[in-house]
Amino acid sequence: MLRKGNENDAGKIKDVVIEAWESMGDRTIRGRFTEKTILDFLKKECNQIFVWEEENKIVGITMNHIDEKHPNVGYISTIGVKTNYRGRGIASRLIQKSEEEFRKRGVKKVFIRTYSNNISAQVTYLKNGYLVEGVIRNYVKEGVHWIWFGKDI
Repeated sequence: MLRKGNENDAGKIKDVVIEAWESMGDRTIRGRFTEKTILDFLKKECNQIFVWEEENKIVGITMNHIDEKHPNVGYISTIGVKTNYRGRGIASRLIQKSEEEFRKRGVKKVFIRTYSNNISAQVTYLKNGYLVEGVIRNYVKEGVHWIWFGKDI
């Protein structure tokens, strides 16, 4: 089931994000991403979180925000699916819901990013119509880059 996330979901959202980032080798995420991070994110009107639930568990999330200086630009700033639930199209459905909500709010362009070693995310973004817009080389460490994807909606 796909629904809007809320403050009561903060702990479970945090768990999904940490699992997703750690599965890509980011061991610093635990200290940087907390329930408070999520609660602070939700306080801003320009931010939204969507969650995918199965068996009464949150197994996928997107954290989205609209650029306050450029309200026609949206970002899927975080997306994550628990490891055991990957390959089922959950990320694609979360992206599609995010785009639907962005459209309702007047957004015309959406950006999303991932690490260069996250091939499955890159494939998902390309399958959903996103194109590579830029690369920040050696962003995380030597040989691991941020890849920015964009899509007109």
